[in-house]
Amino acid sequence: FTYLLARRLTGSGWAGVMAGLCFAFSGYLTGYPPVQLAVLRTAIWLPLLLWLLLCAVYEPHRWRWAIGAGVTAAVAFAAGHSQTFLFIIYTAGAWLLLLVALRWRSLSGRERLRLALGLAGSALLAGGLSAAQLLPSVEFAPLSVRASVDYAYVAGGFPLQDTWQLLLPETVHALAIWALRRGLAPTVTPPASPRLRSAFCGFELPHPLGL
Repeated sequence: FTYLLARRLTGSGWAGVMAGLCFAFSGYLTGYPPVQLAVLRTAIWLPLLLWLLLCAVYEPHRWRWAIGAGVTAAVAFAAGHSQTFLFIIYTAGAWLLLLVALRWRSLSGRERLRLALGLAGSALLAGGLSAAQLLPSVEFAPLSVRASVDYAYVAGGFPLQDTWQLLLPETVHALAIWALRRGLAPTVTPPASPRLRSAFCGFELPHPLGL
């Protein structure tokens, strides 16, 4: 999925391969998610969703892109990790706003209408396909062991000292390494061209969303 997105952005198949390797072997995807597979099953759909939204905005006359985006969002929701899904929606929403802002003036009135209808239909499709999972998720939330966690507990994030683990893994404590390490592929495959560098800038950081 990352290959498709990077190839569309850069026009280079080699950049797509490198970006895909960096995303797949990043610190996040090779560290913590194998312990909680729901995180992995949710996060991997982000590159596909971004690619489909990109195609939907630049080819509004083809409904398949909007339909695919709706199905992808529903599958990511059904994967079962609501926090990661929320991050995906935040990222996809910001990505979509950027694409529309860049593309809007060059679209004709008919293309704008098709784009608006396609995106609205995509949202409705995603909601419809994920409806069966929505009610159980809402029922489960207050029964979770984290339901009683207050804001102060979750507002801190990683301490500043943990950033040392970007360069020196496990120098502070082992738990945070999965979220802060760079991963294998960005370390052993340095970019060799401007196109590759543009792909690496987006995917070598070990963020759960690959940004």
